[in-house]
Amino acid sequence: MKMLKQLLAFISVLLLLYGCSLTEYEVEGDSYTWNFASVLNDSVAVAEVIHYEYGTIHDDHWMSYTDGESFSREISRFYYPVGMKIKWLGKKENSLGELISIAEKDSVELPRWTDGCFVTDSIGGFFYCINAAKLDSNMCAIILVDSKNTDVDSLKIEDCSALDWSNSFSFVGDFLKIKNSGYGVYDFNLYKIGKNKFEDKNPTYKITENGSLTFVDLQGNTIVYEGDPE
Repeated sequence: MKMLKQLLAFISVLLLLYGCSLTEYEVEGDSYTWNFASVLNDSVAVAEVIHYEYGTIHDDHWMSYTDGESFSREISRFYYPVGMKIKWLGKKENSLGELISIAEKDSVELPRWTDGCFVTDSIGGFFYCINAAKLDSNMCAIILVDSKNTDVDSLKIEDCSALDWSNSFSFVGDFLKIKNSGYGVYDFNLYKIGKNKFEDKNPTYKITENGSLTFVDLQGNTIVYEGDPE
């Protein structure tokens, strides 16, 4: 009986090795995905570039469930400074933190009036809060509130039904980023903030991510980043 158990165990190991040795990943191509990561200043953003390879699984193992299926796997992920006004590509880095100085902020208890804000942060040494008010139909106003709890400026959004109020708003650099959710031509817009106001009621940059990364500025100039960055 002991010999039989040892023999069965040996055969099982052989079958496992045999099965694994027959699994092949045939690489049929590769692709690059460009994503918006952050901004460095008013004209330079940070792009996240992910390199993938894809193909077909060939598995002749007798218990295979994956033979003939497609696969995709990440090869690399790097971060590049990119121009938003003119096409320009900077030196790649391994992480976003290598491009952006992440300073630790002192823990500050936020005023009670910020409880209803969608996002709060400081820009240019001034503290700001983003709030909203419904106007009519699907229209709403995005309100910029300063540290004195004063409504200092606002943006009118024609169709607020596209906004996901829990995560549509964030501050990046000196911009308010408003993310669309399943609506509109652009994935999100950046509005420049300075001296207690939005510098323009139109987006400073409109940005689209669909494998490539597209920036459109106030003058309608379009910059597209795609493919192999090298």
